[in-house]
Amino acid sequence: MRRRLVHTAKALRDGNNPDGDAIVEMLQRGSTFDIRESINRITRAIIEFDTATISTIHSVCTKIIALAGETTALAGEDDQARIIAEVVNDALVAQSTRTPVIDEELLVAVVAKKIGEPLTGMWIDTQVATDSELVQRLQRLVAHCVSQVEEKLEEHPSFDFLIRRAHTLVHGGKAATALREFRRKYRYLIVDEAQDTDSQQWEIFRGIFPIEGEQATGTLIAVGDPKQSIYKFRGADIDAYTRERAKGVVRTLRTNYRSDGPVIDGLNALFDGATFGEDISYVNVNVPKDNHESAVVGVEPVEVVTLSEVTNNSDLADAASSRVAQLLNGTTLLHGNPIVPKDIVVLVKSGAVGSRVERNLRRLSIPAVSTGTASVMQSETAEHFRVLLRALERFADASRVRHVLGTPFFGVPLTSRAILDDNFISHIQEQLSDWATILRRSGVAALSATVLSDADTIAMLSAGLGGERRLTDFSHLTDLLFAETGGAGCSPTQALEALAELHLVNPTSETVSRRVESDSDAVQIMTIHVAKGLEFPVVVVADLWHGALFNGGNEVPVFRLRQEDNQVVSGRVVDIGWVIGAESPIGGVRRLEEACEEYSRLLYVAATRAKHHVSILHALDVSDSIVPQLFDADALAGKNPSVTVVDGATLPPARSYKAPEIAASTHAPGTATMPEAVIQTYRRTSFTGITDKQKGDSSHAHMETQSGGEEGERIFSRVTGYAAVSVEFGVPAMPLARIPGGTHIGKILHSVYELIDPAHHDLHEHVHAVVKRFVTGDLYTAHGASIVDGVVLSLTTPLGSRLSDVTLQALGVPHRAAEMSFEMSLAHLRSGVTVQHVGKLLQRVLPADDLLMPYAHTLSHHSFNIPLAGLINGSIDALLRVSINGSDQFFISDYKSNRLDREGDDLLINAYSQDRMLVEMEHHHYPLQALIYGAAIYRFLRWRAPHLDANAAIGGFAYMFIRGMTGPETPADESGRRNGVLTWSPPVGFWSQLSDLFAGKIS
Repeated sequence: MRRRLVHTAKALRDGNNPDGDAIVEMLQRGSTFDIRESINRITRAIIEFDTATISTIHSVCTKIIALAGETTALAGEDDQARIIAEVVNDALVAQSTRTPVIDEELLVAVVAKKIGEPLTGMWIDTQVATDSELVQRLQRLVAHCVSQVEEKLEEHPSFDFLIRRAHTLVHGGKAATALREFRRKYRYLIVDEAQDTDSQQWEIFRGIFPIEGEQATGTLIAVGDPKQSIYKFRGADIDAYTRERAKGVVRTLRTNYRSDGPVIDGLNALFDGATFGEDISYVNVNVPKDNHESAVVGVEPVEVVTLSEVTNNSDLADAASSRVAQLLNGTTLLHGNPIVPKDIVVLVKSGAVGSRVERNLRRLSIPAVSTGTASVMQSETAEHFRVLLRALERFADASRVRHVLGTPFFGVPLTSRAILDDNFISHIQEQLSDWATILRRSGVAALSATVLSDADTIAMLSAGLGGERRLTDFSHLTDLLFAETGGAGCSPTQALEALAELHLVNPTSETVSRRVESDSDAVQIMTIHVAKGLEFPVVVVADLWHGALFNGGNEVPVFRLRQEDNQVVSGRVVDIGWVIGAESPIGGVRRLEEACEEYSRLLYVAATRAKHHVSILHALDVSDSIVPQLFDADALAGKNPSVTVVDGATLPPARSYKAPEIAASTHAPGTATMPEAVIQTYRRTSFTGITDKQKGDSSHAHMETQSGGEEGERIFSRVTGYAAVSVEFGVPAMPLARIPGGTHIGKILHSVYELIDPAHHDLHEHVHAVVKRFVTGDLYTAHGASIVDGVVLSLTTPLGSRLSDVTLQALGVPHRAAEMSFEMSLAHLRSGVTVQHVGKLLQRVLPADDLLMPYAHTLSHHSFNIPLAGLINGSIDALLRVSINGSDQFFISDYKSNRLDREGDDLLINAYSQDRMLVEMEHHHYPLQALIYGAAIYRFLRWRAPHLDANAAIGGFAYMFIRGMTGPETPADESGRRNGVLTWSPPVGFWSQLSDLFAGKIS
C-alpha cells in the first residue's frame, strides 16, 4: 500500500503514467492546483501511513454501523449491567411462585456471559441435572433473558455491544452497501494479536472479506502467536484462532530481532518440544546473523535458578528479591557497564508476590516501582481516603476525627496526647468543615488540590520510602472519584458511595490497576499480562508455577467440549447447570486443562520478554509445578550448554544496594542561549472559534469546539420581550413555540433529532421513547408532551423552495447522514487567507439580489480579518440527500431551536418567516457556518465520490428553525419557501472556488 502511494505521487509529479494506473489517470485530469493538492495529500498519507489505518475492533465495528446508517451513540456499561439486572429480576419475579427458586446473582452472571459471547453455546449435563422439568425451565429462562436484554441493548447499545451489532449487520444483509463501501476503501484487513479474538469477531472479519465463488473480495491477514494467548478471562478463544488458522495459508516469522543470540539459543533449548494447548507447539527461533554475541558479562544469558524449601509466595518473593540484589552487586555488566535498577524487570503472576518483592527491594535500598500488580482500591491510601471522607461526612463526630488524625493526611500518632485535647480536636474539625464545603461546592478535584496545598499534609503524605507510592495512589483515586462523580460538587456521602462502587471494579481492570509512582532509575515489577508485548534488558521471572491452578467456583463455567466427552454438542459452551448447583464434572476437568494450558503460555510470555538475560526461578518442592512438564528435561538438568542451572542456595546473601558513583563533570556550567522567536504557522479552530474571535473573545478562538449547539452562554434563556401569551399561533398547532430556550434545550433537541428514525412506522411513540431518554424531571413534566408533538410535526413539514414537498419523514434514515464530524485542512498561515476573503468571494460571485449578499458585505468588514489557517473542525447536524429532477442533491442542514417571536408579533408563526430567519442567521453568523460545512462536504465528495460533480451535487443549505415547522399546514410564500426552513443555493462552481480559497488560492 505504501509503495502504491509513493508510485502515485511520483507519477503525478513526473506527469506520466507508464503503468496505465486508473487512479493516476483520474487524478491527472484535474487542474494544476488539484494535482498539486493531490500530491500534498498523498505525501501526507505516506508520512502518516502507520497511524492512519490502525483501528481497534470496536472502531471497525463503529465504522460499519455508521456506514449502514445506524446510530453509533452509546449508553454506558453501567446501563448494560442495569438492563441485565432488571431483565433477570423481572423474569424471576414472574416465576416467584415456582420452586426451586433460581439464584438471581448466578443467573445474572450467565446472562452477562451470553451477551458478551453470543456464539458460545448453552449446555447442561443431564447426568448431573436430572430434573428434566427444571432443566427445561432453566433453558427457557436463560434464552428469554438473553433475548430481552439484546432487544433492549438494540435501543440503548453499550460499547461492548458494538461487536454484536456489527455482526448482526454483516450477516443480516442490512450492511450490504456499507460493506461494499468498506471494501472499496480497504483492500487489506490486517488483524493484529489475532490469537486474542473470538468466534464472533472472526465471523465479522470473514463477512467483510468473504469468498464469492472462487474470487476473494479482499485480503485478510491475521497476525498472531497462539503461544501468547493469555486473555481467556477477557473472552479470548484460542480455539477460534486455531480453527481459522487451519483454513488459510500460514507463514511463520522465525527470526527474533529482540534478543541476543545466546538468549534465543537458551529459550530454544528450554522450550524444545513444548506444547501450549491443542495444535500449539513451540517453533524454534532463528538468530539474526549479526546478533550472536551476549551483551552481559558475569551471568549467563539464560539461567534457571532452582529453589529448595520454597513452597509459598512469601518465600518466592524473598528469593526473587535476592536474585535482583545479586544482579546489582556490581560484578554483572551490561554493555560494559554495571547493571542498574532500571535495567531489571521482575515479572509475577500474583499481585501479592509483586507487592512483597517491592517491599523487600526497598528494604535493601533498591529503588522499585510497581505497575499492574494490584488494584489501587486495595491500597492503604484507598482506606485512608475512605476514613477522610467519613470524617468529612460527620466532622462533628470526635471519634471519626481521631480516626482520620492517624492517617498520613495528618500523621498524628494515636498514642499522642493531642488527640485528647479538645482545643486541638476543635481546630481539626474546623479544617474538616472547610474541606467538606469545598467538596460540596467544587468536587473531588478541588478537595484534592486543597489537601495537597497544605504544607503539613503534603509532608506527611510524601514522607519515607512509601511517599511517592502514597502520592501516586492518592492522585489515582482522585481521578477515579472525579470520573465517578462527574467532576461536579458532591457531598461526602456521595463520594463514599462512589468509592464503594469503585471497590466493586474487577481488580484486574486497567482502570484500577496501580500506576507507576516514579520514572526514576528503579527496578520495575509488573504482572505478566501487563508485560506482554514489551521487552526489557534483564528479566527475572518469579512464580511457583503450580499446575493445578483452577479454582473457578465463583466464575461462570465456560470451556470447550471435545468429541471424546460424548455430548450432543461440542466446542465452546457455558454450563448453565452452574446456576442451579448442577455443574458438570466434565466442565471441571476441561477448565482445569485449559487453565494449565494458559498457565504454560504465561510462562512462555514471561520468559521471552528478555533482550540480554532472563532468570527463571524454579521451586523444586512444588510437586505439581508445570516447569518440568513444559521445559526440556536435559536443559532443566543442566545438560544443555545454552541453559545454565543455578542452585539458589549457592547465591551470595542479599546486601544493601549502593548505586554506582557518577563522576563529577569537569565542564563549567554554561549559559543557555535563548531560542529564536517562535513564528506561528498553524492553528486549530472551528466556526465557534471564529465567531468568538470576531466578537473580541479570543480566549476561546482556538479551542476545539463542536458546532450544532445554540449560541449564547445561557443554559436556559430568560430573554424578555417575547410575544404576549395571548398572541395566537396562526396555524392549527405550534407545540414548540413557547418551550424554554437556551443551550440546554438546544443540546437536548439535537440529541433527539440525531437518534430518531423519521420514517418509523409508529412515529409518535418512537419519538416519545427517544425524547424520554433526554428530557427528564421537571422539564419533561412541564414540556415533554409539547416536545414530542413538536418534533413529530417538524418531521412532517415540507421543506419548501427547491426541496418542494420533501419532508424529513420521507427522507428517513437512508437519505440522512447524522452528526457528520469533520476536520478540514486549511492553508498555511503565511498565505494570508482570512474570513474577509470569504465575504469578498461572495460579493464577487453572487447576484446582487441574492439573499446572502447583505451578509457578504458583513463578512468583508475588517472585524473579520481573522486568519483561516491550519485545521478547522466541526460537526454537521445532518446532510440530506434529495432527488431533484432525477439527480441526487446534498443539502447541509442544521436544527435550530432559537426562539424568534418578539413583542408586537401578530401571529407566532410569522416570527419564522424568511426575513426573520435571515436576520437571526446573520446575527449568529450561521451562513458562515453553512459555507464552512459546505466546503468540507465538497472535499469529502471530491475524494470519496470522484465520479460525481461535487460542485453540482451540493444543492446548498437548509437550516431548520424547528419551532416554526408545524407540519403540512406550515405557511409558504409565493416562491414556495416555507416558514421555519431557510434554504439557499449557490451559483455554479461556487464550492470549488471556496475550497480553493481555503487551500490558499486568493483571487
